[in-house]
Amino acid sequence: MSGNRSRAHGGAVGRMLLTGCFIAAGFLSGAPTADTATESTVPAHTVTGTLTMLDLSAGKGMLKTDLGKPIFFDVARPEQFARLSIGDRVTMQLDEAGRTVKVIEAMPAEVHEPPPPPPAP
Repeated sequence: MSGNRSRAHGGAVGRMLLTGCFIAAGFLSGAPTADTATESTVPAHTVTGTLTMLDLSAGKGMLKTDLGKPIFFDVARPEQFARLSIGDRVTMQLDEAGRTVKVIEAMPAEVHEPPPPPPAP
């Protein structure tokens, strides 16, 4: 009885290992799978700034961060920019290739007055 149980258990483990090898081989070979097919839409970077250049016909744009750094991006879906204009403050999610995954109009950065200095003793 214990021999049958260990053989059955070993067979299940062997099938799991074999399945894992085939899955790993598929990923390593670059074969498209359900996970890798959507890999390009997974956001890798989120950046906020001012939209400074947008050429929908060329599929290119540029965002300038609050620190003045230019971020160049590819327009994956032009409809994401339908309600935006140059000068708008936006938050973008970009994939590893620099394509827009999501674009959200952002509120202007809030600037608060510093608190008054404490009274002199």
